[in-house]
Amino acid sequence: MAESAEPLLQRGATVAIFIVKRGNTNGNDLNNRLDSVNLRDSRRIASHAMAIYISYEPRDSELRVGDAWSRHLQDDKLYSIRADVLDPALHSGDITTGVVESLKHVESALAWGELVNRIMIFGIVIYVIIAIARS
Repeated sequence: MAESAEPLLQRGATVAIFIVKRGNTNGNDLNNRLDSVNLRDSRRIASHAMAIYISYEPRDSELRVGDAWSRHLQDDKLYSIRADVLDPALHSGDITTGVVESLKHVESALAWGELVNRIMIFGIVIYVIIAIARS
């Protein structure tokens, strides 16, 4: 698991993975665990943090990211990773694969978002150059 978090750590993320025997589904257990490792600011996950939470009883999973990552990892993207990657692996009993693949999907979403930003900036620069050339 640690190896799959490495690209995120290189981006400056603090990655927390909580796998608990007994938790809850209302987010309080995850909040308490984030508090215990100083990864919450003002009732939210810390800006630089990412968390995967898995509870066996009751069965629950959650992905959270701080503000530093939320531009490219909005709620719908996190939900998609959880529903399409993490939860199916958990249902088949393969927690390691679920966590590893979820971390890879998070990294891919960040990389894709950066690429789109670069393309947009490049397009704007080309537009400005053309506008200057025509004037």
